[in-house]
Amino acid sequence: MKATVHQQHLAQALTPLSRVANSRTLPILTNVLLEADDNGLTLTATDLDVMLQYTAPATISEKGKTTLPAKFLLDLIKNMPSEDLELSEETDKMTIKSNSHKAILNGVDAENYPVIPKVENKLQIVMSSAALKPALERVLLCASQDQSRPILTAVYFKTFDKALYVVATDSYRLGEAKVCATDKEIEVMIPAASLMHLMAAMSKTPMDITLTLDDAQAMFEVGDMDIVIRLLDGKYPDYRKLINAGNRSAIVDQEQFETVVKVAGIFAKESADSIVMTLDEAKQEIEVHSVASQLGENTSRAEAKITQSGTIALNAKYLAQALAVMGKEDIKIEMGDKLAPMLFTIPTDDTYRHVIMPVKS
Repeated sequence: MKATVHQQHLAQALTPLSRVANSRTLPILTNVLLEADDNGLTLTATDLDVMLQYTAPATISEKGKTTLPAKFLLDLIKNMPSEDLELSEETDKMTIKSNSHKAILNGVDAENYPVIPKVENKLQIVMSSAALKPALERVLLCASQDQSRPILTAVYFKTFDKALYVVATDSYRLGEAKVCATDKEIEVMIPAASLMHLMAAMSKTPMDITLTLDDAQAMFEVGDMDIVIRLLDGKYPDYRKLINAGNRSAIVDQEQFETVVKVAGIFAKESADSIVMTLDEAKQEIEVHSVASQLGENTSRAEAKITQSGTIALNAKYLAQALAVMGKEDIKIEMGDKLAPMLFTIPTDDTYRHVIMPVKS
């Protein structure tokens, strides 16, 4: 292999790939695969659940491939000057040269690297990162970390009424966000942990994201990077029956209410993050009470438009995290009895719904 590639392009590729490369199952998975061909210089890393592949613009003098230690290679490239680098490989020894540096790295034969999965184009949809990224930000916090219930560690991609939604729940809270309109029928479960690599790849500048699906894998095309993720098998819970409007409601300023909840949460840490929230119709305010048994207690209030009084116990941490992703507009709260799920929405934005289950007070 012989190739010329700019240091910045190589560092840009290696940064996300090094986060995937690990030795959880096979030692060679700590390496990144480098392939020089007519398309340029392609770098690949995988942990067998997710694969990242980045094609860097390069001048190829001789085709070839090898694997090199991902994190070591990143450290090396990041500290080299911002200029063209010459890469030449022979019998799995890679020489990397700049105007003032020459490094020789011992690689491992690319034939030992796992076979790169090919995603069959059974279904494809194009969406904007300006819609997908905020939608995922709003639901990923709800995904479970409990590997004994693998279905709940996923984000559910599902179409309803000609629109694509993303959903996540850990059975204590649930987030549903609308991504885009589509005529395609989609129903897949993608591990939330793997989607974090997609989140990191999406820049602040809006771009088109192409999602390609087959029976076992999802591939996201993000600029020069392809992210292939293994799908989860199983049946996602019928979550929509939990999203019901109660007979009590309140509309409150997000910033004011978030401050109230954060203060209450400080005292709630000693009581499993439990707080008691009261909607007071007469005073037209929301009261949040929390107790720290050894330190004291706190009561905070926020002005609100309330239709009917009611009291419920909630997890302060879950509530604070929900409010943090709902923007700076007014929040609508709907609740039934003290054991019914609470629904949080944004009156001016019908693309997001958040549900939090009550706790025993």
